[in-house]
Amino acid sequence: MPKAPAFQFYAQDFLTGVMDLTMDERGLYITLLARQWAIFDEKGIPKKRLALLVGFEWDNLPEMVKEKFDDNGDYFFNSRLMESFKQLKCYKEKQRLNGQKGGRPKTQTITKKRSSLKIEDRSRS
Repeated sequence: MPKAPAFQFYAQDFLTGVMDLTMDERGLYITLLARQWAIFDEKGIPKKRLALLVGFEWDNLPEMVKEKFDDNGDYFFNSRLMESFKQLKCYKEKQRLNGQKGGRPKTQTITKKRSSLKIEDRSRS
């Protein structure tokens, strides 16, 4: 599946979810979300690349940020973003299959005959 260049960003949900984070922690969090989407590997973000990406090893990442991700051994991921990706993947697959069938069936259109009106020429003589 071709990667989608963007994910849905719900401002109110984000602000509610990061209320207890500092501005630095918020920056780390949104950067990691963007990275997860950009590389989209089902395993998540490799921990060995984390220091290069945000300047922290996994063990030194602020706890409040780590809580937003699921630890998967050598990888970590945000489960909500993973779910969004899976939903998008299912939608695109459904669209692809429908396209193979010829797309949306054509609807029949019924055209009404317009009654012809006589227009009288009342030009001045």
